[in-house]
Amino acid sequence: MNPSDIWRKLSTAYEVQLPEQNSTLKLRLGGNWNAAVALKHKIGSYGSYIWGAEVSEIGSKNNVRFGVQVDLNL
Repeated sequence: MNPSDIWRKLSTAYEVQLPEQNSTLKLRLGGNWNAAVALKHKIGSYGSYIWGAEVSEIGSKNNVRFGVQVDLNL
C-alpha cells in the first residue's frame, strides 16, 4: 500500500461540550483534504437544532456543503 493512500484514510475529530450555552461543537479533519464543523444547540425541552458545514477537496475544487437539522419534541 502506498503511504499516500494510508494518509488519505486518516481522520480526526474533536468534540467540545459548552454547558453554559447548552451546545456541543464538533470539528473533523480528514486526510483526503476535507474539514467539517457542526454546532448542536438544545432549545430547552423543545428539542435541538444542528448547523453544519463541510469543505472538501481543499486546495483544488473547494466544494462547500452546509445544512441545518431541527429536532422537535412534540
